[in-house]
Amino acid sequence: QIRAIATEVAEQLRNQIFLSNARSRYTLERLESVVQKLVAAQQFVAGCGSFAPAYVELVFGKDQTLPPLELTTPSGNKVVLRGRIDRLDLDKTGQYYTVIDYKSSAKAMNMEAVAHGLALQLLTYLLVIDAHGLKLFGQPTTAAAALYVQINRKIESTKEPDTDPEPGTPEFHARHKPRGLINEQAADLLDKSFASTGKSAAFSIKRNKDGTLAKSGCDAVPFEDFERLAIYAHETIIRLADEIIEGQIDVHPYLLRNKSPCPMCQFKRVCRFDRLINQYHVLKPLKAEEALARIRGQDDAEGQQ
Repeated sequence: QIRAIATEVAEQLRNQIFLSNARSRYTLERLESVVQKLVAAQQFVAGCGSFAPAYVELVFGKDQTLPPLELTTPSGNKVVLRGRIDRLDLDKTGQYYTVIDYKSSAKAMNMEAVAHGLALQLLTYLLVIDAHGLKLFGQPTTAAAALYVQINRKIESTKEPDTDPEPGTPEFHARHKPRGLINEQAADLLDKSFASTGKSAAFSIKRNKDGTLAKSGCDAVPFEDFERLAIYAHETIIRLADEIIEGQIDVHPYLLRNKSPCPMCQFKRVCRFDRLINQYHVLKPLKAEEALARIRGQDDAEGQQ
């Protein structure tokens, strides 16, 4: 079916790009292979739990499937957000949902970036469904997870070739687990074996022997922290909106751990930032626990500005 769809699209684009030469045909074959691997991995992940896709390309905004997300700032300004959620999954009971964002490369939820207001996309999607989920599903729902799913694969080395899954199997493709944020209360719904084994082959969730969530390599957080992260995203969006409306648009890009957004910026010709003349907005590096403390409101927010 994937090959048929790919060929149909290629035929439609024959006079533009695909099938016109060997290179284009290879590109089509490569795209087909990427999609096949992605589907195999997602079938394996879905088989571990009780979720299934309910919506794809779900657009929120004016005159769209869902209304825009409207937020009121502390100064009384209104923020209207529009966008598109790549995929929205629903569990069999209809009580829990998962938002999914496809990424070309591997990506995980970086608490440090969230604490500094640099990674709010997935959390904003949770706000959208929290605001409009009743209209969408016809009943109250709770977020189970917000996840990034990697599309592209790359050649990787292995230390245990005899025990690793065979290439082409769903288990092999599922080595690239969805990463992001998982509500501990719903972990058993994402992977039915998690309750008995304390670990998952499909998601980055695991428990210690004492039953607590592992601090390393685990995307699950207690429900209180999961809920607080969405609230923090809300608070950060409206704070930043007020700052922009008040005129805080200085040419002052952030610098965190010697990295800045400037190399990938599309507006270099507009801002004309020159690090030899201008100053970076240096952000304080945070460990995961420090970032969570800030998100919970338990620190003095030093270095947040």
